[in-house]
Amino acid sequence: MKFQALREFVSQKVRMSHVYQPVMIRSLIRGGGRAPIETIAKDLLAEDRSQIEYYSAIVKNMVGRVLTRHNVVQRQGEGYVLADFDSLSQEQASEILQLCEQKLAGATRTTLISEPFRSSYEAQPIKASAMLMVSHCTQLLPRTSGRSTGVSPPLSDCCAEACGSCVV
Repeated sequence: MKFQALREFVSQKVRMSHVYQPVMIRSLIRGGGRAPIETIAKDLLAEDRSQIEYYSAIVKNMVGRVLTRHNVVQRQGEGYVLADFDSLSQEQASEILQLCEQKLAGATRTTLISEPFRSSYEAQPIKASAMLMVSHCTQLLPRTSGRSTGVSPPLSDCCAEACGSCVV
């Protein structure tokens, strides 16, 4: 598409029901006219406020709490600080980074997206509220109903009222 037509499309025809169209066009321009699907997906994710809010909740309510309990981090205002970071030498910090990278490299997709989070159709997104509900829930009730997901218990059998800590 030539400049004038693309300019007209972006300024007059792009529908802003979501950020998808301008983000994809921006990704392609930044990539010299080309971009891998994963790059575009990451750019979309970076602009998606609902995902940012979802992962902010995970940082505060899950991983932040765990790392705080283990004295790895400390909450400071609207963020976290690594405990005693200033005492680490550059080499020590690099070694910790390498250990983190090794842990991530060793993680399989199954580790990163555990079975209860999987969708019956891999490309179908899973609602953030469902993922938060299951990942936050520490008590699951015996299977009572719902379609079979190949996982026992299914998402629908979260203890929501029983533990009072699940987010639905």
